[in-house]
Amino acid sequence: MIQSNFLHGYVVVQVENACTDNVTYKVSVTARDDVPFFGPALPDPAVFKKGPEFREFLFTKLINAEYACYKAEKFATLEERTRSALLETLYEELHINSQSMMGLGVDDEKLENGAGAGGGGFFESFKVQHPPVNLQPHMHESECTHF
Repeated sequence: MIQSNFLHGYVVVQVENACTDNVTYKVSVTARDDVPFFGPALPDPAVFKKGPEFREFLFTKLINAEYACYKAEKFATLEERTRSALLETLYEELHINSQSMMGLGVDDEKLENGAGAGGGGFFESFKVQHPPVNLQPHMHESECTHF
């Protein structure tokens, strides 16, 4: 028996009458107990003649086996743990990059990212290059209306 956290289903194909005009394939399928049934069902006997029908059957069986294995409890737990770790890493990287871009990082982080000497990231650079715009029109005191 092969022990693995990731191998949940097995499809075994044995060739019979090799190198003849009557080549056939005997198929056996097994899976862990927590893997739900996946079709198409094996005929009885599970022997197929070489040809496009067998090829289609085998591909369908393999694809359905993969999807069924994803539903197994042990595999789903491993998948959830892996996804959580990947999302956590992605979040941390985006958070650090966003902080650096906005100039909100710790001073040590700014120096490491090259932002310590000249300012604090994208927004600080933008402020330096483009001073604030006064949206109110300039009015002289003589032009103001007093109520």
